[in-house]
Amino acid sequence: MLTSVRLAWRTLRRSPAYLAAAVLTLALGIGATTALFGVVDRVLVRPLPYHDPARLVRVWDGAGMADGLLEDVRRQSTAYAAVAGFGYVNDVTVLARGAAGRAPSPGRSPATAVTGNLFETLGAPAAIGRTLLPDDGRPGAPLVAVLSDAFWRERFGADPRVIGRQVTIDGEPHEVVGVMPAEFHFPSASVAIWTPAHLDPTNRVNYWWMWRLNALARLKPGVTSARAEAETRGIVGRAGRQDFPSRMQDDFGRDLRVLPLQAALAGRARTTLVLLFGGVVVMLVVAVVNATGLALVRAAGRARELTVRAAVGAGRGRLVAQLVSEGVVVAGLAAMLGTVLAWALTRALAAALPPGLTEGVPGAESLGLDARALLFACAAALAAGVGAALLPALGASRVDLRGALTDGARGTTGGAGGRRGLARLVAAQVALGVVLAARAGLLATSLARLRAVDPGFRADRVTVANVPLPSGSYNDAVRGYAFYDALLARVRALPGVDVAALASEVPFAGGGGGGVFEIEAHPRPVGGQWSGVSYVDVTPGTARALGIPLVAGRYVGDADRTGGPPVGVVDAIAAHKYWPEFADPHGVLGQRVRRPDGSAWITIVGVVGNVRRDSLSAEPQPTLYLPMVQDAPHDMHVVTRGSLDAARLAPALRRVVAELDPAVPVGTVRGLAAAVDDSAARARFVTQVLVAFAAAAVLLAAVGVYGVAAFAVARRTREVGVRVALGAAPAAIRAMVLRDGGRLAARGVAVGLVGAVAAGWLARGALYGVAPVEPGVLAAVAALFGAVALAATALPARRAARIDPLVALRAE
Repeated sequence: MLTSVRLAWRTLRRSPAYLAAAVLTLALGIGATTALFGVVDRVLVRPLPYHDPARLVRVWDGAGMADGLLEDVRRQSTAYAAVAGFGYVNDVTVLARGAAGRAPSPGRSPATAVTGNLFETLGAPAAIGRTLLPDDGRPGAPLVAVLSDAFWRERFGADPRVIGRQVTIDGEPHEVVGVMPAEFHFPSASVAIWTPAHLDPTNRVNYWWMWRLNALARLKPGVTSARAEAETRGIVGRAGRQDFPSRMQDDFGRDLRVLPLQAALAGRARTTLVLLFGGVVVMLVVAVVNATGLALVRAAGRARELTVRAAVGAGRGRLVAQLVSEGVVVAGLAAMLGTVLAWALTRALAAALPPGLTEGVPGAESLGLDARALLFACAAALAAGVGAALLPALGASRVDLRGALTDGARGTTGGAGGRRGLARLVAAQVALGVVLAARAGLLATSLARLRAVDPGFRADRVTVANVPLPSGSYNDAVRGYAFYDALLARVRALPGVDVAALASEVPFAGGGGGGVFEIEAHPRPVGGQWSGVSYVDVTPGTARALGIPLVAGRYVGDADRTGGPPVGVVDAIAAHKYWPEFADPHGVLGQRVRRPDGSAWITIVGVVGNVRRDSLSAEPQPTLYLPMVQDAPHDMHVVTRGSLDAARLAPALRRVVAELDPAVPVGTVRGLAAAVDDSAARARFVTQVLVAFAAAAVLLAAVGVYGVAAFAVARRTREVGVRVALGAAPAAIRAMVLRDGGRLAARGVAVGLVGAVAAGWLARGALYGVAPVEPGVLAAVAALFGAVALAATALPARRAARIDPLVALRAE
């Protein structure tokens, strides 16, 4: 073997062009595949860093599970060893005094409330102190908190004496009881603080305005997810029949799923990563096919050498081993270069991954090449190198000594069979390139249509900043009104601000919350079937600042004050959905709704246009806009329209807020147009990566077609010379070569279009506004590869047309 490898290296050094082309081709495919493998392995394959992670499951019931239902599952289930709950991640106002004793300053940090047994269920101990305990969530228990490693280092300077110190969360002092390890990130990497969830066991129905929990459970040994799901549906269904003996019981358990925790955490990323990994595997196959074609051409040129080896006694096995050894050497060099490329691509992918794609997956925040990725690179390189060398080796080892010696030592590799094999390889390469390019074209078209969607508002020149009030110090609405009124007056006076307003929720910028209302004109059905809606508190001028159009009636105005008649404005989708008897939105004006707590009726005074909330691809949801002064504001956003961008507004806004109350924090200040653009980050990321893969496949296909055409011209030199000697015009010779290249590309394009249709159907879940089969995209891809084939064949055709018949025949 060592002798074969040394001989292979000496042989390859005599063909530097082939060596460079083969190594670069394979390294490109290996590097890209290894980089994507590292991400896929970390997010989708590698076990979670918890105790016995295979038994951890996520119990998901649509928008979450009510407190009482969680308790029912915990008490009645025989499938779970433990059941825990965790809330949604929300930003909270935090005051924490650092280790140096400096004065605390307010800040916003992500936090979540969890049941006291969550950490025990995961099998995740604290690094310092302890985790939360079940007793921490009982009524009247002291308020405690567990900190993340990052928060502890940032706000407490990694002081090991942090246990027992206080951190104020939304105005309420909490005692620090523990710090989690740096590698613990649940339910997401952004969480800085965990607090106990104070549950209400009597709450069995998950109305939107009540506490919503996500359930996490550990299966008992031998119990499957399917069995646990069936049992849990039965428990939830019985609760519905017992407490709500109406048609609402049909909703209980209908959407319940029990999924392995790893699959649940990676749910958002799975489709994206599978799509990308499929694309990069296709590119790797294209690279292997290209390298195989190069090896075939090289083997054809070595016919005399192989004939001599066979004549002096080398058997077919020895010839195959020698040629495969050359493939191993090429694979080794490609592995080294591909690893360097994979390292660079991994860093680029880590920086380019859209926000939230791998949120909640442990370790995904520190992507990089590790031993598993390097092992994959070596295995992929070896398979690619040997695979690219094996077919040419098998063909070249079939040496006909008499035929080879009487045919100018051409051997069998340069005959018609070799040309047909090379042509098939290049046709396959073109077909795979068409599949990849068509998929990239579909995603690019989808992205263009997504970005053309009207969000229902104007984001240009709009800047948004969250300014929440600590609930402890602003525990009455009057103080909140006074603060926000003063803040709004000062912001409106800032230079460059044309319009300023407040809103509890700004589309694509966060905030707000779901709820339901009861419609006076439609008596509530028995069982509590109320109408779902998003509540948004606004001030006069909010619609103007955001550019939301008025459909009927009026906006919230200055006359809508505290103590006045409660009023509200609905959007067009709510008007159509909940008052279908009115064909004209004006008929909704004067209708009344109220919250399910029995508060005063709210009169609808206006209908506005529909607004998409956080995704251009998601349909608008029913919304009810209320005057801020008639609600209880605590978490409002400042919305400004004008020439004052985020970079200049941020310091001015922080100065204004500090003058009013230094304990009130200012959240992220950003332009709304950038937020809308970021909402398409995932689609843009996938499209850009697949377009890059498709471009590489097109380039490799061009090289392949050129190689076949050049090889055919070199092998048909005598034939071309005879044709020219018999009077064939140069134009006819060029047409002959171009025709052969065109037929080759046409076969590849035809097969590729069939594969592209299948690939489009597989990727339909990632498309927006685009059918899985788009004739325009397929036609464009076919035309692209036709043009590439024509360009790649043009140079060999020109060379063929210049062949001198006397020189060609004399050489024969």
